[in-house]
Amino acid sequence: MTGTLLAASLGCLYIASLRQSEPETVSSGLEYVEDTVIQIPGPGPGLPDAKPFRRLLDHPEEAGIVILPWKEPVADIPSTDNLNVERVDTADSRCPVSGSAEKEEDKLPDTGGEPIISVCVTFHGNGGTLSVAEMTLDEYYLDISTVAEPRRLGKVFDGWYTDPSCTVPFTGIESGQAEVHLYAGWKEFPTYICDDRGYITGYTDADAVADDATIILPTSPDCLGVEAGAFAGLEDLIFDFYIPPNIVYIAPGVLESFPNLMYIEVADGNPAYYSDGGILYKADGTLYVFPAGRDNWGSD
Repeated sequence: MTGTLLAASLGCLYIASLRQSEPETVSSGLEYVEDTVIQIPGPGPGLPDAKPFRRLLDHPEEAGIVILPWKEPVADIPSTDNLNVERVDTADSRCPVSGSAEKEEDKLPDTGGEPIISVCVTFHGNGGTLSVAEMTLDEYYLDISTVAEPRRLGKVFDGWYTDPSCTVPFTGIESGQAEVHLYAGWKEFPTYICDDRGYITGYTDADAVADDATIILPTSPDCLGVEAGAFAGLEDLIFDFYIPPNIVYIAPGVLESFPNLMYIEVADGNPAYYSDGGILYKADGTLYVFPAGRDNWGSD
């Protein structure tokens, strides 16, 4: 390519030199004789002398021409001004080169991640009072121990069940469930029977109730009192009676029915009663029960 450019340049220079040479006119010196044009000896018209041209080809430095070393042509490279770098990077990330280390799953389109899980759990008190009636979970897992237990007067909470009859205990949420209903189960206090007011009306185990000749009432806040006749059949077996802070009602005649009762003790913090020397008083200081066993001590 450089040789072609050099030949073209030299050709242009040679043609320009030919144009500068004009034919010379010589007079014959004779009067009345037309001037005759005589060409200077040299190449004929249309046949330029090739010697100067070859001289320039062989010695271009004489004409001030510098020939640079030959280099292989460089492939066309797009101008950085027209190159959209961001677009190229994005396209490359979406279309990895075949045979690269990129995993096949990385080529899959983004579907938005894991599916959204929403499980609505509804709690049923079954006669009890709930602290929470409903909650929504974002997973198929419920730590039931973190749910506050419901309360019901006269009963003890017995766990959560998946049916109203409380025959199927709750063991967990199954995958795919969108709604879960849980029902509170209830049972009686150990050895005692209570009504819906939380009052003791009877017992289930005489030996447990009269253990060591002492009656100790339940300490649950859902057991509030003792109804008359609750300890029928145990009258002669009882010597001591213990009243916890939650018991705020003892029906008249309950303690008087124990002929051998010697001592009544009331725990601190009871808002309805207190004891002094084993004698029961109301909170306002009124004498309520004097143990009958003290009057009968030593009598036949």
